[in-house]
Amino acid sequence: MQPDGDAAPTDQITVTAAGEADPGDAEAAADTATPSSSSSSSSSSRRGRSLGYIITLRHDSVVSFNGGGPSGIAATAAAAANPTSGGVKLDVTTAAVAAYSSFLETASVSVASRANIAPSSITYRYRFTTAGFAVADTLTQQQLAALRRDSEVLAVTENKIFSVRTLTTPAFLGLAGSGSNGRGGVWDQLGGQFGGPARAGEDVVMGILDTGIWPEHPSFSDRQDLSSSSNSPFAYTVLGKQQFRGQCVAGERFTPSQCTRKLVGCQHFSKSFGPSGGVKALYPEEVESCRDIASHGTHTASTAGGNYGVPFRGGVISGMAPRARIAAYKVCWGLEGGSCPQADIIAALDKAVADGVDVINMSLGSDTYEFPDLLATALLQVARAGVFVAASAGNDGPKEESVQNAAPWITTVAASNHNRAYRAAVVLSSGGSATAETLTLAGSGFYMQGLAASPVILAQQGAKAQANMARAQQCYSGTLDAAKVRGKVVACDRGGNARADKAAAVKEAGGIGMLLLNTPSDADWANAQRYAVPTVHLLAALRDQVRSFISAAGTAATAAFLPVAVDLNATAPVVSAFSSQGPEPSTGGAVLKPDLSAPGVDIAAAASPEDKANIRDAAGNAFALFSGTSMSSPHIAGLAALLRQAHPDWSPMAIKSAMMTTAYRFTRTGNTSQQIGKNPFAFGAGHVNPEKMLNPGLVFDSGFSDWAKFACAAAKPANVDLPASIKEVCNSCAAAAAEGSADAACASPAELNLPSISLPSVVAGSTKIVTRRVTSVLNTTATFSAVQQPGGGSGPLRVDSVTPASFTLAPGASQEIQIAVRIMDAALGGGWVFASAMLQSDQDTMTRIPIAAKASQFEAPPQVKPSKDSTAFSYQITPGWRGTLDIRNLGLAAPTILRGSMMSSNRDGYPHNITVPAGTSYLRISMFAGDLQPASCCDLDLRLSQGLQIVGSSWTPGAADEQIWVKSPDPGRYTVRVLGGYDKAPRRVSYYVYVWMLSGSSSTSSSSSSSSVSTPDPPSVPEAMGGMEHTSSVTGSDTPPAAPSSSASPGDTSDTGDATSNDDTSIAANAAMLQQQPRQGTANPVSMDVQPFGRTPVRPGQAVDVQLSFSGLRFTGVPPQRYFGMIEYSKGKQQLGSTRIDVW
Repeated sequence: MQPDGDAAPTDQITVTAAGEADPGDAEAAADTATPSSSSSSSSSSRRGRSLGYIITLRHDSVVSFNGGGPSGIAATAAAAANPTSGGVKLDVTTAAVAAYSSFLETASVSVASRANIAPSSITYRYRFTTAGFAVADTLTQQQLAALRRDSEVLAVTENKIFSVRTLTTPAFLGLAGSGSNGRGGVWDQLGGQFGGPARAGEDVVMGILDTGIWPEHPSFSDRQDLSSSSNSPFAYTVLGKQQFRGQCVAGERFTPSQCTRKLVGCQHFSKSFGPSGGVKALYPEEVESCRDIASHGTHTASTAGGNYGVPFRGGVISGMAPRARIAAYKVCWGLEGGSCPQADIIAALDKAVADGVDVINMSLGSDTYEFPDLLATALLQVARAGVFVAASAGNDGPKEESVQNAAPWITTVAASNHNRAYRAAVVLSSGGSATAETLTLAGSGFYMQGLAASPVILAQQGAKAQANMARAQQCYSGTLDAAKVRGKVVACDRGGNARADKAAAVKEAGGIGMLLLNTPSDADWANAQRYAVPTVHLLAALRDQVRSFISAAGTAATAAFLPVAVDLNATAPVVSAFSSQGPEPSTGGAVLKPDLSAPGVDIAAAASPEDKANIRDAAGNAFALFSGTSMSSPHIAGLAALLRQAHPDWSPMAIKSAMMTTAYRFTRTGNTSQQIGKNPFAFGAGHVNPEKMLNPGLVFDSGFSDWAKFACAAAKPANVDLPASIKEVCNSCAAAAAEGSADAACASPAELNLPSISLPSVVAGSTKIVTRRVTSVLNTTATFSAVQQPGGGSGPLRVDSVTPASFTLAPGASQEIQIAVRIMDAALGGGWVFASAMLQSDQDTMTRIPIAAKASQFEAPPQVKPSKDSTAFSYQITPGWRGTLDIRNLGLAAPTILRGSMMSSNRDGYPHNITVPAGTSYLRISMFAGDLQPASCCDLDLRLSQGLQIVGSSWTPGAADEQIWVKSPDPGRYTVRVLGGYDKAPRRVSYYVYVWMLSGSSSTSSSSSSSSVSTPDPPSVPEAMGGMEHTSSVTGSDTPPAAPSSSASPGDTSDTGDATSNDDTSIAANAAMLQQQPRQGTANPVSMDVQPFGRTPVRPGQAVDVQLSFSGLRFTGVPPQRYFGMIEYSKGKQQLGSTRIDVW
């Protein structure tokens, strides 16, 4: 990720805009602004080449398949009986998994065939975490249209391109103690069987999705002397196939024999680049194997699980779980920072779950995050398989709403420093005389020795005559004149190109050192980094002093670099300025992200010797000092491995909870009185605390059903890109709501049982009740009590109560608690505010729950559903200011009803063409399973398109309850299509589709419309339609006078997105079925009165009762009449929200 036009020292993997090469490299990081056109929908081109598409099927993946359905195969869902159970790995050897995998592969080939895509074009067939396939080819518009029309296809997504963006941390984290060989720390607390660095993480397998690995590094040796010699005794046993089923795949400069008992898997994924050799065509320096040339993957793997005691510069380095096994999955390619196609990432996740990894680290991300996201939904299935996932938060800080990898079922990690800091300094002088002025400035750097006083110039002073001065000032390659630069130190501005490229440009021109100057537009951080020439990195506040001093001194100016000093008592942890921050924008901040912070600044770890800038020991082993959230994430992955080892029955969410609820918020070294970051949107629950995480007392657990409800509430729009198993949960949510027993978790993402609370809207002056469920993980019965703060606290956000205030739990027992949060009047206009709730046990544990809330002006229910038997209904709205509220009645409308008949196997359906007039405020299209004939017989879907563009779609697995919403639709002709294709035993089905249109605001409290519902005989089908048997006609019209009628033409397929039906039943049979429907009555006036209406006086936090009254509603006949209305609210010209009225 790139912080404000500048990537972090070792950048997190980032989406690159169409055709743009990200110049950042893995070992020294990019300083390049991400083009503004870059987004989550970025083109899949890289250096001008398309890398194809990912086609997701509607079928469940192996991890989620609950049995039955079109395949008729037994369930394969991981841990189906207990979705929150940890330690349960997917068994890929069962007959059911084999059969269902085969079914998915066949389905992929069939879908491809229907779109005229050859089987040889399929690069991956996803089965375990995603159902679908990928193609590397560029598809034609006809092929894309065929895929998008295919009723077996969920989504067609361009193959997004991602690019990659610890010496003392074990001691700083308390893992290693002060005793010999690191004894006396948290590693010893794992117990006798696992205690000490010699056993910490034993046999836990960590999957590292990254740039590969350097297998010969001592961090990955399986020998007692950490060598790669076959003469040394083994330090590790052989893992059995029941523990890990991964492979070591041969490739360029790598053979399977180079795996070890430590490095148990090594695979590479590059099919997005085409046939063998495709990577080389783009990256000639690459090796097509799992071998790492970019260092990023080697660094993250050794940080997470590298061996203990690897010598480095007079000390030793270690991974967080030094006895864990490593499985490397290379998905990122190229020295310049990596190119990581999403199709390859998902293929690696699929394989990692099938292989049986316990923990995954992904120092990856995109420059935007929005749920639902293809990678996020794949990771949901990874978590459902019992695999813990750590991912970097991004390096786009300190910008708000920049956090990445924000799905709640993974752990998102911010980056902070640790107590060891590398201090560099430059001494500027105006000449060699005794009266010369000097200026000493402190910065960061990592070079082997100091630099004697040498001439220093500004970069533009050393520019070539024809060079672009702006680029020369940033030290772009080729802009500096060797005659002017040779033997000098050059002051280069940050930004534009990679920092490593700046140093390389200086060296290329004969320079001997670099002053790297932050600019006011940069994220203002500086880190220790080894470059091609000795470099001192200075903050933006010093830039003008440096430039003025050098300019004034002229040719007499010199610069000397003092030797690097190591500060072992730096103020720490402090969240780095480059670390991406919340709130998470996709849900409006309903999930507190990042989750927590871990060391990510100046992290020493293993590296690839292919990078000549890396540090080498006498044996040629390479090491590097990197910074970024890419470095903090593997710290959490390694700590998760320790928790999985200590508690093999814990779920991924229990592990995450243990780390979050025991985290701390204030610095531990140096100045110990400051908070580690600005607020929880920088650090989440706080900095990870290994000394406390092993015994958290309580955990906040969740599983697939909880995550699916979150997805139902968070997905925008509600019917897009959700796998079948999730849609089944959404369908259950809708059914419960229709019966008056709505589940709050289905409606609000903030209700997910997380160890944090984030409320995007709390009306100032009001109180919000939040429900959570805690589970005791103590080994004895304990009593837990809320820690009460006087008055609920002192800030603008108060915790009034926790109910029950005290409770007793046996081991493994759970308790539902309610937390009452009150936001003060004064918070209005102040944005987000923060607090904490705490629970203390009589067993000396403390559970802290971070809370964030945003003061809002207004709250209203998004939907109300009066009974069809009632003539009046009321609900409450809550304002957060003193003044007036405008309430507008948009009216109540009866629908236009489209009717038809088809075979349930018809994948193409039949077009109903409707016209939407200008000024339409809402277009709503619905189908109800109970209206089908036979009732609820079939799985049918809805799709709305305008020409070839799909405007909306709705599909509910196994049913036909569908709904499409379009707010302020463009005027013109649209096509409504009913789709089948899922029933194993096709049958004829008649259906009704309801179309409502609201045209705008009423100027009075009461809105009325006339109703005239008729059932005309089906029109004849033009001979040109061949065997088409479907009819479409208007069978109901109760629209308000201002709303124009819609039209439907049974034989009209003139819009190019339409396809004809494949049914062969006669028109006569269809007409006979429809004519049996009883006719409804004559014209009938319909009205809805709203009180209060218009300008209404309000006070902060005091609810207003809204009264609705109806007249003229009729519910007799077939199909049943249904009425839809809308009420909107505003404060002056500011729109505040709306409430949907459904009456039936």
